[in-house]
Amino acid sequence: MSTERTAVVFGARRLGGHIAAHFARRGWQVAAVSQTQETVDAFEARTPEAKGIQADVGEPGAAADVLQRVQAYHGSIELIVNAISDPAVAASALAREGGERKALASPIGAAVGPVHHVIDASLELLRGQRNGTLIQITGGLALRTRRGTGPLAATGYATRALVEGAIADARDDNVHIALLVIRGLIESDMTAEMLEGKPTNASMEHEDVIAAVEFLEAQRDARAWTHELTLTPPAAPWQD
Repeated sequence: MSTERTAVVFGARRLGGHIAAHFARRGWQVAAVSQTQETVDAFEARTPEAKGIQADVGEPGAAADVLQRVQAYHGSIELIVNAISDPAVAASALAREGGERKALASPIGAAVGPVHHVIDASLELLRGQRNGTLIQITGGLALRTRRGTGPLAATGYATRALVEGAIADARDDNVHIALLVIRGLIESDMTAEMLEGKPTNASMEHEDVIAAVEFLEAQRDARAWTHELTLTPPAAPWQD
């Protein structure tokens, strides 16, 4: 059994992979979870210090199984980051064939389902430990719906409600739960075309998000906790 601090990061393909790699380089025991084995293999090739786990957290019980296995091996989990609730992931879930059987019939429910499963499983485990931090990442649509974004914004609103509804009970058991809202574009191959010709301060980097995660995690011993934190690049549209 390891005496090192342990983190589990859900959504290892892009942002979550960067977060997992950062904590692994800092000496944490890290498990990075992804839906596909291809992503797991690619993550482990880039980050040999961490462990990749393949799991479809859209399936009931999958997130809980991952967390229980990691806890059994390491003894405790100090940090859980859920990075799967971004617009690209929500859009992917909404695009699934309607004939697939899901816990909720609505395609919006299919998008929210994985987030719900991770939050529920994380809180059950951390509250059982009576310590730890859960950081749920979501997009700016959780704050304000824009034209034509109703279904995607619904997943963000639901994610925000799931976190807000759990704060009081989590605090009673010494568990810090926080919503990290990414209100702007992160520089990547996916956003390069949208950011073309824009100043650098119109977007953020993965390191900006990682710094926010570290800030929230570092509050574990603080007398006061942040439960919602929004990141916005200075030159990004503020109210559009």
